[in-house]
Order: sequence, then C-alpha cells, then structure tokens
Amino acid sequence: MIEAKHDHDLRQVTEPRTGSDLTIPISIDMNKHMKTFKPFGGQPCAILDESAKKKLFNITVNWGPNSFPATERKSGKTTSYSVRKTGNGKRAELLVDCQRPDLAQKSKDKKMLAFQVTLTDNVGLSNRSEVSILTKSAQRFTDLEGRLSCQNKITYPAPETVTVAAR
Repeated sequence: MIEAKHDHDLRQVTEPRTGSDLTIPISIDMNKHMKTFKPFGGQPCAILDESAKKKLFNITVNWGPNSFPATERKSGKTTSYSVRKTGNGKRAELLVDCQRPDLAQKSKDKKMLAFQVTLTDNVGLSNRSEVSILTKSAQRFTDLEGRLSCQNKITYPAPETVTVAAR
C-alpha cells in the first residue's frame, strides 16, 4: 500500500476490511475438487479506486488451469512466478506445486494442477512488490493447518531473490 501511495501518487488506498477471513471458505471448497476453468475458485481481495469503479488490484486463486512446470519441479522448486502485460497494467502469477493426488483431474494421465494465485495490477507496482503480494496471499492458503492440505512441503523464496519470467 505504501508503494501505491508514494510511487504512484494515489491519494487514498483503502485496505481490505479485517475480520472475515475469506481464505477459509475458499480453501474448504478448493479442497473438494480442482477447477481448470474460469471463473476463479475464489477472489479473496479486490481494491478499488476512490470512485469504486476501477480495480487497482485484484487477487484471485484457483487450481490451475496450469500444471506446475516439470523443469521447476526437477530442480526442487515448489513455486514459479511469471508476469505479462495486459491492456491496462500487468498480470502477475504464482504457481505453487501443492501436490494433492486425491484431487488429480479425472483423466487417463491424472494431471496434477498447480495452485495458482493471480494479481491483476492496474497501478504499476514493481515486480518485487507483486511477488511479495503473491507470496503472502499464497501463504494464507498453504501455511496454516487444514487449508489446502498440500502433501509436500512448500517453500517460498524471499521476494528479493525471485526471478520473474516474462510472458
């Protein structure tokens, strides 16, 4: 929020209300099945401008539609970050290799989907800030007991060490 106010001259940035934790109902639903299509499994956070008409930031979470990159898994990574430009801003994505064989897509190859966190940024934050937001958002689902119940240990790198792939 500090970067949005200081570096992008936004007069007012309203943080989401505290109190209700949307990650609990979203993750309970996501524990039941995997989705490979939009709309997203959940939308825990959207921040609007003063007029409440334009989305400054939007965070969404879902299973897939992508699987975790095999090359990243072979190298021992459990996270993969990427960013691409959109019409009004950027779309930053984090794929998490949350292994849940019990939720593998019903197909002959039993495709495992990655847990995906997406940040739509219409303000122009730095890649480091986007990585921080994506990481903190993903940790809300994977770090606490009973959220996504990943069967493997997820390790999130420090935001300053992340290399972001551009698409």
